[in-house]
Amino acid sequence: MELEELISRITDEVYNRLQTEGNPPPGGQRPSAARYPETAVRAGTVRAGVIGVCMDPKSTIKAIEAACGEAKSKHMELLLVPQWFTEYACSLLKGTEVEAATLIGLPGGETSSFAKYAETKQAVANGAKTVVIPVNMRLCKMGDMDAAKQDFAESLVAAKGKARVFALIEAGETGRVSLQDLARMCSSCGAECVLLSYLTGGRPNANDISAIAPSGTAVGLYGAIPDKSEYASYQAAGCAYFTEGLGA
Repeated sequence: MELEELISRITDEVYNRLQTEGNPPPGGQRPSAARYPETAVRAGTVRAGVIGVCMDPKSTIKAIEAACGEAKSKHMELLLVPQWFTEYACSLLKGTEVEAATLIGLPGGETSSFAKYAETKQAVANGAKTVVIPVNMRLCKMGDMDAAKQDFAESLVAAKGKARVFALIEAGETGRVSLQDLARMCSSCGAECVLLSYLTGGRPNANDISAIAPSGTAVGLYGAIPDKSEYASYQAAGCAYFTEGLGA
């Protein structure tokens, strides 16, 4: 058996096992998972792109349908849905300006690079045009940037030439590693955008955004923004994307 065929078979077996053990089909009980915070961005108040987020693992088909409808009406760029709903969301959004996407590697990107590769491969096969992949912050905090880079690079291989990759960085978990270095690492691996999340601590700030934006890597904010009046300062600093929770 050729090596590529063997890898493909193992990948399919791993993904099928993940589906069976953790991701039941639509309508069934969903596994609990870390849920990134969502924010409400009022349509028309910012010029940056808006990413709709419907990542609750307990989402129902009706919630996905509602999220797709809202994303279309608000002319959003992307709609993030759970992996097992990607294909269905793609069918609902076909022919519109909104692209279906998914976020893999939860929680926190600490699943193996092989598991993330398998998820990415399936997401692309299901029609996702963008895949959001978390950087393994545990490796970063340990100071092992070579391992973090290898993990991220291997996770996105299946998307190369087929879908965009956005990196998700927990800005409060960088340790001694600078956001600039992390953004450069993600960009060198093929990520088109870096999304900053503050789930584990801290709060969005313009300095983080302006530190990354000049590098040429697109940067966005993923999650709740406590002070809505700060949207303008974030955009002025170079923020290219904000998120809005949908389908609740």
